[in-house]
Amino acid sequence: MKLSTKNFGEIEIQEQDIINFPEGILGFEEEKQFVIINNEDEYNPFHWLQSVQNPELAFVIINPFFRISQLRHNIT
Repeated sequence: MKLSTKNFGEIEIQEQDIINFPEGILGFEEEKQFVIINNEDEYNPFHWLQSVQNPELAFVIINPFFRISQLRHNIT
């Protein structure tokens, strides 16, 4: 299924990847379906929760199990 987004253009998503919020999200009760768009940079912990209905609505999200120690790099 194709999804139009403001920030990512047109992307392909699978229907099984759609997350349903029956009551919506606080402050956005009319928005009930979202999909997670993963960041391609493996060192960047931030991803996107994109509305399926509203191409202009996307929230920045982070994995709650992410630890800052995962970002350590060897600097020379």
